[in-house]
This record gives sequence, structure tokens and C-alpha cells, in this order.
Amino acid sequence: MNAGEGHEPWVDATVVAKHIGVEPQTVREYARLKKLPGRKFGGSWRFRLSDIDAPAPVADPWVRKN
Repeated sequence: MNAGEGHEPWVDATVVAKHIGVEPQTVREYARLKKLPGRKFGGSWRFRLSDIDAPAPVADPWVRKN
């Protein structure tokens, strides 16, 4: 196994923005609102493209929201 093999890199909002066709600020705002999966490292948002491309979870219709 090569060093780093099997580990997906974290990318910034600019890379995600180009990947999905929006502005970087939109990516950061969606991440802040938890509409896109991401993590903050040292004050900067980072993302994995596989998380961005993954289907969004479907809400369980049997779970009651108050």
C-alpha cells in the first residue's frame, strides 16, 4: 500500500464550488447551515468530494418532529 492510499483528501470550498457549479461563498454558507457535509479545520471549511456526491439521507416519515 502506498503512503496515503485509501485516504481521500480534504478539499476547500473553491474545489467543491467548481465541482458542483456554485460560488465558494455558497458552499461555505451551505456547510454552515448543515446543507453540505464538511468540517472546519483552523477556521477554514474542508470537504470530501465523496461526501458531496453521496445521496442526501431521506427523512424517516415515522419520526415525529416537535
